[in-house]
This record gives sequence, C-alpha cells and structure tokens, in this order.
Amino acid sequence: MALKTCEIRECGATVKLVSIGGKPFAVNPKKVELVTADSKGIYHIVSGYQPHHETCVNIGDRLARRGRARA
Repeated sequence: MALKTCEIRECGATVKLVSIGGKPFAVNPKKVELVTADSKGIYHIVSGYQPHHETCVNIGDRLARRGRARA
C-alpha cells in the first residue's frame, strides 16, 4: 500500500492507496474496528481500514468534483 497526501488541500491527511477492482482507493492509514454484515444479515466486528471519504473534511466538494468529472 502506497502512502499519499489527500488530494483535498483543506484536508492534508496522509492516506494509504489500496487497489479495489484494479482502481486506487484511499483509506485512512490506521486500522480500526468496523461492523459489517454478511450475506445472511449477521453482523461481525472486523479490523480494517476506513475509507478516507468517510472522514475527509471536504467531502462535499470532493463528491461534487467527482460528479463533474464523470459528466
């Protein structure tokens, strides 16, 4: 996993880039416990990396730019 600075200037966080489906995906570099449901709807606590977009200080602008880029 490569370390990179978040592309949002106001954020400035260091993120890890992982590959999901062959595309880069930014996650926070510290492992946390997360709750996830399996295919039967049973919840489990797992250890993993949180997607950075869930904690970024400027997520609204980031999503807006992503929408414009796809249009």
